[in-house]
Amino acid sequence: MTFSLVLVALMLCLLVWQSARMQTPLRRITNTSEEGISINPSISGDGRVAAFESTEDIAGAG
Repeated sequence: MTFSLVLVALMLCLLVWQSARMQTPLRRITNTSEEGISINPSISGDGRVAAFESTEDIAGAG
């Protein structure tokens, strides 16, 4: 009985955490010109890092 209650509580916590994580608003990470092209997107396995190729100088290196 106690194990079942703990298991149900953990599942509910996981569902609440997942739904809160999914409600994070989208955020623009670059500002490119109309002519700029961003290609070959890739997202890390944990979803924290995005990488892509760009024709723009987005690093500001000149």
